Amino acid sequence: MKRKGRITTYKSNLDSDEIEQAKQIMSVQLPTVKKEMCDLLSEIETLILDDLNPLDALGHNTTKNLLLDPETNREDGFDNSQLEIEIVQNIILKNKQESYRKVSTYENLKKFDELLKDFRDKLYYYLMYSIYSDETLNSIEKEILIDVILNFLILRGDAFPLHYKKVALELFSDSRIKKMFAKLGFTIEEYYETIEEIQRQNIAFIKDRVTKLDKVRKDFFECFDKNFKEFDDPQKTVEMCKAQVGEDLLDKSCRDFLSIGLKDNYKIILNEKINEKILVLLSLEFGYNEYWTSPLDKSDIELKPLIHIDKEYYCFLIPHLVRNVMPIIESILSKKFSEKEFKKYIEIKSDFFEQKSFELLRNVLPKAAIQEKLYYPINEDGKDKYPEIDGVVSYKDSLLLVEIKAKNRRSIAERKDILTISKGDFKKNISEAFDQSKRALNYVLSSEEVEFFNRNHKEVMKIKKRIILTFS
Repeated sequence: MKRKGRITTYKSNLDSDEIEQAKQIMSVQLPTVKKEMCDLLSEIETLILDDLNPLDALGHNTTKNLLLDPETNREDGFDNSQLEIEIVQNIILKNKQESYRKVSTYENLKKFDELLKDFRDKLYYYLMYSIYSDETLNSIEKEILIDVILNFLILRGDAFPLHYKKVALELFSDSRIKKMFAKLGFTIEEYYETIEEIQRQNIAFIKDRVTKLDKVRKDFFECFDKNFKEFDDPQKTVEMCKAQVGEDLLDKSCRDFLSIGLKDNYKIILNEKINEKILVLLSLEFGYNEYWTSPLDKSDIELKPLIHIDKEYYCFLIPHLVRNVMPIIESILSKKFSEKEFKKYIEIKSDFFEQKSFELLRNVLPKAAIQEKLYYPINEDGKDKYPEIDGVVSYKDSLLLVEIKAKNRRSIAERKDILTISKGDFKKNISEAFDQSKRALNYVLSSEEVEFFNRNHKEVMKIKKRIILTFS
C-alpha cells in the first residue's frame, strides 16, 4: 500500500495462483476476523459502561486524535483523525444516561486506548477479507469498494476549511435562501460564529491549563537552580523546592494538566456568540443510537455531532461542523420546509455552482470566449433534437466543452449499498457528462463552422472546426 498526498494505491506482489490461494485463506478466516472485531467492539462498550465516564472517554480520544498529534492536526483537512472518535460517540449514544455509573481512571483510559487501536486494526482486516473473498464481485468492483470505504473512513474532506466556509457563506447569502434561514432562527454567519466560538473555547481551556502548569514548572526549576549548590543530595533540593513552591500546588497543576483531555474541555459555555437554536438542531442525546453496531452503519452524528445532556451541550467533533456544513444545513432545510420549497433551494444551489464554475474559468482564462447554457440542433435516430450543454469555452485553438454535475455527499451504510451508490454516482456524474459532451463534440466536428444558441433560439456563439483539445 502506498500513500501520496490524498491518493492511496494498492499493489500485490503475489502471482495469480498465490492471489487465488490468499482469497481462499481470507474466506476461511473471515468468520474468525469478524468475530474478533465484534468481540472487541463489545469489550470497548463494556469498558465504557462499567469503568469510564462516557464523556471523559470521548474527550480523551478527541484530544489524542484531533489536538495532540502533530501528524493529524493539519489545516488542510481531517485525515485519519476522526474514525475512533466517531466509533466512541456512536457507542455511548447507544445507551441511556443512567447506564453510565463510573468515574474514569487513567489506567482504564490506557486500556481503552489499547482496545481502540486493536479494533481499528481488526476493522481494516475485516474490510479487506470480506471484500477480496467476495465471489459476487469482480476485481474492479473489489478495488473500487475498498477504495471508497477506506477513503470514507480514513481520508476526510476535499478542501481546506476556509474553502468550505467561503462557499457556504456565498451560497447561503442568496436573498431567497436567507428567507428560509429566517424561519430557522439563525443566519449562516451566526452558524459560523457559533462553531468558531466553540472551537475558541476548546483552545482557550487547554491554553489556560498549559500556561498555569508552565508557570509552576518554571517557578520550580528556578528554585531548583538557585538552591542546587546548597545540598549534596539532589533529592533534598527537590524536597526543599516542593516546600517553597508548594507541593499541593504542584500536584494540583499536574492533575489539571492531565485532565485537559477530559469532558470539561468540550463543554460548550453559552454566551452572546453562541446561538442555542443551532445547538438544539445539531444535538443528539444518550439512547438515541440504540441500533448502531458497526462503523459501516448509518449514523446521524455526521449531521448532529453535538451531545445534549442535563441541559448542557458538548462538542467532540468540531471538524464535522466545518466539513459537513452543506449536508448539515440541507438536512435542516429538508426537515423544516415542504418538498416543493426544498426543491426550489436545490435549483438555487445548482445555479450557484454552475455560475461559480464559470466564474473560476473566467478568472483562469480572462481572454477566452465563454458562454453558458447553450443549445444546438442535431438529428438523432431520425428525430430533430435541441440538446443543452452547460458551457462552451473557446480559447485560441482550444475548445472546452463543459458539463457540470452535482453529486451529493454520501454516508456509507452497508458495503453493498456503497457499491450501488458508487456505480450510480459514476453513471450520473462521469458517464452521462462524457456522453453529453461527446455529443456536443460530434456536432462541432460535423461542419466547418457550427452555431450555438440560447434558449430563445438566438445565435450567441460560432465555432470553427479547429479544435486541438477538448475537456468535459
